[in-house]
Amino acid sequence: MSGKFSNSLMLPFLILFGFCNPTFGQLPTPFSEGVEVLPNSNSQISTLDGISSIPATSPKHIDDTDVLPDSETSLVLIPLENIFTADPTKPSPQPNTGGAQAPELGSSFSTSYQTDEVKALQNTFLQFYKKYAQSVLKSGKGSTESKAAYKDFQKAYSDYKVEVVKMPIFDEIKNGRAKVQKVIISKADFTISVYCDNQLIRVFPCAYGANPDGGNKKAQGDARTPEGTFRIASKAVNPSYKGIPGGAPNNPVGTRWMGLNTWGGSIAMHGTNNPSSIGTRASHGCIRMYTKDAEELYPLVKMSDPVIIMPVK
Repeated sequence: MSGKFSNSLMLPFLILFGFCNPTFGQLPTPFSEGVEVLPNSNSQISTLDGISSIPATSPKHIDDTDVLPDSETSLVLIPLENIFTADPTKPSPQPNTGGAQAPELGSSFSTSYQTDEVKALQNTFLQFYKKYAQSVLKSGKGSTESKAAYKDFQKAYSDYKVEVVKMPIFDEIKNGRAKVQKVIISKADFTISVYCDNQLIRVFPCAYGANPDGGNKKAQGDARTPEGTFRIASKAVNPSYKGIPGGAPNNPVGTRWMGLNTWGGSIAMHGTNNPSSIGTRASHGCIRMYTKDAEELYPLVKMSDPVIIMPVK
C-alpha cells in the first residue's frame, strides 16, 4: 500500500520536473560533433510540404543520397517563415528567386564584385560547359563530341577557378562582414549560382536527379530533384555512407553535406566520388558537386540560407 502511495505521489513531481528542467526540452540528435542543425527555438519540423510534422534525417550516417535510414532520423527543426517547399502531390509553383536569375549558359553578365578577367573566364567556362552539357543530353558522355567538349570545359573551368577564388568577397563572407544572399540551382544549365547583394559571385557546375525527364520530385526513390525555394537545414563535414568512413576517397557524398529542408532532409548539395557525372542527370535526387567545390561552398553558406532550385525550362 505504501509503495503504491509513494509512486502516485512521485508521478506528478516527475512530470513537473520534466517540464521545468531544460534538458527534458532538448531534442536528442545522432549528429556527430561539428555537425550543425537549425536551432529549436521558434521552429517547426521539416516536412515534404513544409507544413505538417515528420522527422527529418541526420546526415551523420548516410545510407542513400535519396532515401535515408529510419534508424538515423532525428527531429531537425526548421524555421518556416518565408519558406516554400514543394508539395509532391501538386504542381510546383514558380520558385521565387527574389529578382535574381541563374546565368544562362554561354551568356555574358556583369557584377561589380568581379574583375574583367574573372568575368571573361567565367563566360568562357559557361560557354564550354553549355556545349558539354547539351552534348551529353543529346548523345551521351561516351560520344566523340562529348569527350572533346568535356576537355574544353575542364580546361576553362580550371582557369576560372584559379582567378575567381581570389575575389575579396569570399574572405568578407567567411569573416562575417558579408553574407550569401541566395543560392540558385538551375536544372536547365546544371549550375549552382551564388549571390551576394543581388550580384553573382560564383558559379559551380553540378549534377542532379538521374530521371531522364529532369522533372520535379514526386515520390521517394524516383531519382528526381525537387524544385522550389528551400533552406539549408543541416551541414556536415565528412559524413559516412553505408559503412564507408567520412572523407574516404570512395565516399559517394564526398566530404561536405549541405542538407535542405525538404523530403525529410534527404536532399542535399554534396561532393561526389564520381566527378565525371558533373554536368549530367546522375543522382538519386541530390545535387552533386565536385568535392573540392563543395568544400569551397561549405563555409560560405550558413544555416537557413535560401536555396532555390529552378525547373528545366
